[in-house]
Amino acid sequence: MTITTTSLSRSMVNVMSKDKPPPKGPSPRRLFNPRASFNFRCNSMELAVLMFTSDDKAAAKDLGVTLEQWLRWKSGEDAVPKLLWLYLTLRKKHNAMGFWKDYYVDGDKLVSPQGDGIAKDEWHKLREYRHAHRLAVQQTELIERLMTERDYYRQQCHKNAKFGLMLSHLFPED
Repeated sequence: MTITTTSLSRSMVNVMSKDKPPPKGPSPRRLFNPRASFNFRCNSMELAVLMFTSDDKAAAKDLGVTLEQWLRWKSGEDAVPKLLWLYLTLRKKHNAMGFWKDYYVDGDKLVSPQGDGIAKDEWHKLREYRHAHRLAVQQTELIERLMTERDYYRQQCHKNAKFGLMLSHLFPED
């Protein structure tokens, strides 16, 4: 029979816990043990923050694992997979993107949620596009103003012609 250190330490904990009376009230929660919970290089405090700020049920559902597995990772019973660390950091960065989080890159295009995209070459021409748009708006406003002035002067010409005709009838030039 081979005795491993983990089974020995578990049996020692069981023996030591028999000497003390069980604590009153709810059972104490296991603390996050960063040394035992992952075997890759990462910031253990950030991992703890990412895991403990997530809703347990929602996180387990997003990952496609059982709630029990998520809680084992959270408590340190099972080692946290590197993929979980990468997913949590990616999700944090994705949520921090705000307005841009629904946009994505397709080849050399930045595509909006509505499906409109802008290519890399067009990106550098945005300043020219904005200037052209501003000129088009100004041109439209100028045309509308000129049409209004034309209509006003046309009305004034008709009035002057009527008054001139009336005056010529009242005061003939014979």
